[in-house]
Amino acid sequence: MEIFTKIAFSVFESKVDYHTECVFMGSCFSENIGGWLKEMKFDVQSNICGITYNPVSIARHISRSLEGELISESELLKSRETYVHPDFHSFFKNVDAKIAAKQINNAIQGLGIALRASSFLFLTFGTSIAFENKSNGQIVNNCHHLPSFDFLKRMLKEDDMLNALDEAFEKLLSINPDLKIILTVSPIRHLRHGATDNNRSKARLIRLCEMLENKYPNTKYLPIFEFVMDELRDYRFYRQDDFIHLNELGIHLIREKFSEALISQNAFPLMARIKKWKAMADHKIENAGSEESKAFLKKLEREKNELAKLLPGRF
Repeated sequence: MEIFTKIAFSVFESKVDYHTECVFMGSCFSENIGGWLKEMKFDVQSNICGITYNPVSIARHISRSLEGELISESELLKSRETYVHPDFHSFFKNVDAKIAAKQINNAIQGLGIALRASSFLFLTFGTSIAFENKSNGQIVNNCHHLPSFDFLKRMLKEDDMLNALDEAFEKLLSINPDLKIILTVSPIRHLRHGATDNNRSKARLIRLCEMLENKYPNTKYLPIFEFVMDELRDYRFYRQDDFIHLNELGIHLIREKFSEALISQNAFPLMARIKKWKAMADHKIENAGSEESKAFLKKLEREKNELAKLLPGRF
């Protein structure tokens, strides 16, 4: 008897291997998957411009990076004694405006280079609830603890999100026409806005993905959101401190699904070898001076060198 609601994943003809360049952008869920692939030594760049939750801000990062539109120090705002930019994550904040601007501009240039060379772009949309700067009407990526009366919270319309991504995709695909774009909706619920608004927000994102998939032949939707909501609906897959974020088991099952759908079979043997090497490297050595420990460390270094020959620059 089947006791789970199984979610079918599309068959992806093009898959990721160790010769594939990938860019991940979007929410912290994108950071999680991209970070895991990087640990497995795939050629991955993850959230170069920082974590971004709403599609309009993601689109702006793509467009800005392809146009080489750098920021100036005059665009920075001061919040809690640090300089920040409303389009970028607090990761870039600094007490020195010059350093903050330089870090952001390095990220913009880095993203532009990565998008031009990449074979896959993975976009994870977190929410369609966004904040508009009242002074200029622009959607911001981050409010940076600035006064709440400076911003208007609103639910982004499907057309607003689609128009922003249309502009970004057209620029991107004119430069990199063979790029494969994989869309996902983050399964992490944004309950600080309430359960009802969270569901409305996710529904708009799913509809947005459908419109993009129908419009762009090289764009596909990966149903991670549906997999979590249906197959992983039990609380045993969630962290016990908040019951919102997935625990290690839940994350492991998502990685398995991702691997089945999008990683080439040819990559699995090397993945297993790297995983084994990582487990060895993480092993705590108790008797560092013993002959057994010395032999273990030599074996570890030898395996690392052999892997480095297979994947230059990744070890």
